[in-house]
Amino acid sequence: MMYLIRFSPNDTKFASCSDDSFIRIFDFMTGTEERELRGHGSDVKCVDWHPHKGILVSGSKDSQQPIILWDPKSGKKLATLHAHKNTCMAVKWNRHNGNWLLSASRDHFCKVFDIRNLKEELQCFRGHKKEACTLAWHPIHERLFSSGGSDGSIYFWLVG
Repeated sequence: MMYLIRFSPNDTKFASCSDDSFIRIFDFMTGTEERELRGHGSDVKCVDWHPHKGILVSGSKDSQQPIILWDPKSGKKLATLHAHKNTCMAVKWNRHNGNWLLSASRDHFCKVFDIRNLKEELQCFRGHKKEACTLAWHPIHERLFSSGGSDGSIYFWLVG
């Protein structure tokens, strides 16, 4: 089952993620698969392209490697984040600054990472009573994002 499709910022490529543990990169004009990214051990639930750099991020059900940053050209892993204690349901790059990566998980938490220092999270947001399923950065306010939970809740958060 395919979970998500995301276009690259320049619209020449798109990436898909699915329950076979792979991310696939396609050429948009030809529709042909160019690369298969392997590294997750279970369902890949989410994927997002960096807004300015050639980086892809994916989140998984795999407890060993829940979030991976990729070089989509080479197919190599750039970094692995063991950020959550359960399935990573959503990942989103901040389109304003390009440095912040946001994640949501079945562990009820949303976390922000700064890619300039991936050793620790920038901030952790607690409040969901059930899994955090979806995320959206505000289109104008760089520090504002929303998260949606499996119980129908919507939260608004301010980074910093």
